[in-house]
Amino acid sequence: MSRRRPSSSVIATVAAAAVFFVGRDVAAQVTVDLSPARDNTLFEGPQPRSNGAGDVMFVGRNSQGSARRAVLAFDVAAAVPPGATITGVGLAVAITRSNSGDVNVGMHRLLAAWGEGTSASAGGQGAPATTGDATWDHTFFPDQFWALAGGDFVPTASACSTLGEIGPASWSSTTALVADVQQWLDDPSTNHGWLLFGDESASNTAKGLATREFATAAMQPQLTVSYTEPLAMITAVGAGCAATASGQPLNLSSTGLPSLGSGNLKLFLDGGPATPPVLQFFCDLASTPLELGRGCRVYGDPTRCAAGLTLPTRQLAVVIPDVAQLLGMAVTVQGGAVDMTTQTVATSNALVLHLGR
Repeated sequence: MSRRRPSSSVIATVAAAAVFFVGRDVAAQVTVDLSPARDNTLFEGPQPRSNGAGDVMFVGRNSQGSARRAVLAFDVAAAVPPGATITGVGLAVAITRSNSGDVNVGMHRLLAAWGEGTSASAGGQGAPATTGDATWDHTFFPDQFWALAGGDFVPTASACSTLGEIGPASWSSTTALVADVQQWLDDPSTNHGWLLFGDESASNTAKGLATREFATAAMQPQLTVSYTEPLAMITAVGAGCAATASGQPLNLSSTGLPSLGSGNLKLFLDGGPATPPVLQFFCDLASTPLELGRGCRVYGDPTRCAAGLTLPTRQLAVVIPDVAQLLGMAVTVQGGAVDMTTQTVATSNALVLHLGR
């Protein structure tokens, strides 16, 4: 899973926190509306044509029998916090041109990246493709191609809707649409959007839909996404070790949760040497712990970023600012202490703080 990483300033903020609040740990339901990050039309034909900057995208077949397929993508990760659970997805469009009555149009998840150039056409034939345009054959004109002409997409539609005459149209939420958007949130590198596949069984079935460039903003495509915010939680990693053979292992424990702005989180260090321990905060959990010997390990990744606090009282009360950008981030915490007689180190287990509501 791809997850947004906390910055050094976030680590410093969490490490420096010295008060705490009692608060909630129930996920909130949120709905956001997204405009397309890009949209275009794939025009079937002998010449590479596109409509990257045009105000209409087309689906179906025109009167000459040539197919048109619309493609559009939304930047889900920019609008929804990492770790959120998608609960509903719907797409609304405006039909601005129609060659026929009702036709069925499916939303198919695309499997390859594609582009939007500066081509623009007022009609349904498209314009000569420009650099970076998606075409019937190209993902990015002039030298990157679909594996299959007409676009690489999942054959089974994630959702279907009947599009009629000029006016509003929409696709309602389905399990597959929710799964598409959840995948794109969890791994933004797979987000290539959808291809709209119309009725290609006969000629004269084309529909024209307003794009993100359409002059009337209310007629531009809109993706509505509902989600529950990520819940605050803590996961334990590894085990503590002792500084000497006869010593006690250092142990890190907690009460409460790392909830934004209203967490009741407290961290405690027990065991280990009698010297005041240090609590270390890391941006990332290391893929492989750093072995120190005697069963002692560093579980956080020290190469990314870290901040430390000495804990004379062996406990720390923490509040995390109520800042939306922190939702879904994960911070790794681990304790360490030095035996002053032997100059050996004891390390604790680690706790991964998943910041949430």
